[in-house]
Amino acid sequence: MANSPKKAAASGAGVAKLKSPYDAVVKGGHLIDPANNRDGRFDIGIKKGRIAAVAPTLEHGGATRVIDAKGLVVTPGLIDTHAHVYQHVSGDFGLPRSRRHSQRGHHRR
Repeated sequence: MANSPKKAAASGAGVAKLKSPYDAVVKGGHLIDPANNRDGRFDIGIKKGRIAAVAPTLEHGGATRVIDAKGLVVTPGLIDTHAHVYQHVSGDFGLPRSRRHSQRGHHRR
């Protein structure tokens, strides 16, 4: 008698290994996401550069990049908007026209 499906499954024969649905998984970080009412420990699945899933635990395949975020704060969508501005390097950023001229030695008449 040939192997029955039960015996084949039990031995691992014929069982396909599924490819991970994510390119990367950020594991165990403290997620703060007010837009989706989330504040706690979550895993984040990333596929093609976009957030594909958020759950308390996500399974991942062997080929998936796993980023250990335990003890870190994770904030999807937050953009760091700070800048370094130095005199004579960054131009006239943020200075009103009258101040730009007075700092260059020009005086308004």
